[in-house]
Amino acid sequence: AGADQGSIGSDAVPEAAAYWAAGGAAGGGAAAPSAIADIARAYGSQAVVVSLDPRRVDVGGADTPAARAAAAAGHTLLPAPAAVGGLCWYQATVRGGREARPIDALRVARAVAALGAGELLVNCVDQDGQRAGYDEVLLAALRAAVAIPLIASSGAGGAADIVARLIAERLSPALGQPVIVDNKPGVGGHLGAEMVARSPADGYTLLMSGSPTHSVGPHLYKNLNYDPMRDVPPVAMLAVAPNLLVVNAALPVSSVEQLVQLARTKPNQLNYSSAGNGTSGHLAAEQLKSMARVEISHVPYKSGPEAVTGVLSGDITFLFFTLPSVLPQVRAGKLRALAISSATRSPLAADVPTVAESGYKDFEVLAWYGLFAPRGVPREIIARLSTEIEKILRQPDIREKLAQLGAEPKFMTPEQLTAFVAEESPRWGRLIRASGAKAD
Repeated sequence: AGADQGSIGSDAVPEAAAYWAAGGAAGGGAAAPSAIADIARAYGSQAVVVSLDPRRVDVGGADTPAARAAAAAGHTLLPAPAAVGGLCWYQATVRGGREARPIDALRVARAVAALGAGELLVNCVDQDGQRAGYDEVLLAALRAAVAIPLIASSGAGGAADIVARLIAERLSPALGQPVIVDNKPGVGGHLGAEMVARSPADGYTLLMSGSPTHSVGPHLYKNLNYDPMRDVPPVAMLAVAPNLLVVNAALPVSSVEQLVQLARTKPNQLNYSSAGNGTSGHLAAEQLKSMARVEISHVPYKSGPEAVTGVLSGDITFLFFTLPSVLPQVRAGKLRALAISSATRSPLAADVPTVAESGYKDFEVLAWYGLFAPRGVPREIIARLSTEIEKILRQPDIREKLAQLGAEPKFMTPEQLTAFVAEESPRWGRLIRASGAKAD
């Protein structure tokens, strides 16, 4: 990653002695010298794999664990640091004029992966230390060994998680690298979002999130350690989806108005759950409370499935949540659907009225899903990711799978999504201030 694509050609010299600087080793910092020495011995003069912390630029020099391990294996590590996407690029030459042999790219890639490497730069040099170009096969193998984590700010099983996995499945072949979904729910999605904000700005860590972190979070959480829009800016919007208002089937209500009347007769005795503060389910319930002028308690859970379980168990009165997570329970007779939060009915639940139809004019609260990256990722990488997302959302089977979730593909460029959040966020800010909701 980060290598000059123009330098890759069929005339590259695969027999050159090759060395790799690999950033983001497990545990941070340089890989164990013994591991470097083991690989050096296994490959003789062919290769040394060195794992270095990409956030440091002073790891070179003769008196470092990496340099000593290379020297012990009969190699000389020559630091030639150059800022390339936030990493350090190192070159090395073979000591003693040993004969260089062809490199087994896949074995090297596995060795790199075993060290827990996060990012790779490759530079091949001949035995005189002269640059000999890139081995295309080797470079492809090394790239394939580097997984791109897609941090999902929600728990597993919800619509956001499903959307993330759909996108990751198609983004992997488009980029030629595995994209792995890693769920990091908690603190209204900010646990995962802040993790991405603190990641290197190299395009190798992405975030799947939406309004909870970027439109709503700054109004709810006054002590955030980062600025969502500044530190994890948009790459693309992916889709929007409504929420279904459901209650436990044993509750004696069958409409929104009956639920509201029950709340009026039992002020502060009813409650609703959500997948966390600032989620679309939280906002939808607060919007209904505001319009109906009733007092109902909020019980935020760490994840959507847990919030649904609260209603199923009878501990929670109702919740707004995405269709794929609650429709099976509705069809099984365990939950009852009262309304949907979109402006129009959903084909997946055509017999369920909208909240607006139920007497609350202009009610509409949608969840939306977007892709984000750390601040400072090069523009060309953001543009490439955004272009690939747009292509993926045009694929008929992806559109069909999103429709099965009750979601609608809705692509936006980074600039368009930035403008969308700028318009949406003040609206939620006003609702949150009026409701008195706080999360700190």
